[in-house]
Amino acid sequence: MLESTWATVPGIAVGMTGNTFDVLERSIPRDVSDNARYGANFELVSDYALTRSPEYGAHIARIEPYGDWAARNGRARTDLSVDRVITTITGELWTVQNKGYSADRRVDLNDFNNFIIASATMPNVTRRLLVTSGPGLGRNAAEVAKHQGVAVNVTVLNRARLRTATTYPTTWGAFVAESGNDPEGVEPFRLRPHQLDAIHDVTSSLRSVPECQLISTCGTGKTITSVGIADSLGVNTLVYFVPGLGVVPREVVNG
Repeated sequence: MLESTWATVPGIAVGMTGNTFDVLERSIPRDVSDNARYGANFELVSDYALTRSPEYGAHIARIEPYGDWAARNGRARTDLSVDRVITTITGELWTVQNKGYSADRRVDLNDFNNFIIASATMPNVTRRLLVTSGPGLGRNAAEVAKHQGVAVNVTVLNRARLRTATTYPTTWGAFVAESGNDPEGVEPFRLRPHQLDAIHDVTSSLRSVPECQLISTCGTGKTITSVGIADSLGVNTLVYFVPGLGVVPREVVNG
């Protein structure tokens, strides 16, 4: 079932919200030689809109990149046409595909279908949100969407819907300051690829055998990797035996 709805913010005129989105969107850093830069920044704007929208915000417990969700759940981290995973306060999963497009570019049938197929490989997905800065679906994609079953439950949030979702900071600097996200600046701590791979391998093993060992050389981040393993397995208590706190990463000591 294709939906295309997004409630407006009570008491705020559409023209006002539309203006703030358009101004912010024009200020998103771009690189003519690298479309991925704009796309990554647009994903942050999409996160901002979703978490602050009156229709969706109150339902969102966590919104995270697909790779982070996959690592915690013992799955391959490769982006399978799903950019974000939302965990709702009731434990349901919503998948998000973001398309940072020009104002006149529509989502084609291939991208639409890939998003549906990728979402179908994930458990407990009850809603799919396709967020685009363009006008919406192309003709073929829209035709196919009309005949999707109720279980597919796709909501297309296009540029017009983004304009009415909420008010936005009107400069990129103000957006970064308010949202706390700055892909151009200092990155927060993130697990490295080899650590994410280790989490995937260990959690996959522990789901079939009662115990296993992670063997890795000094300095590769075994301690912080173990936190990711525990998180993936839903462990509430994790015990470390070390000769001194100096060998425990500050991220672990600080929780």
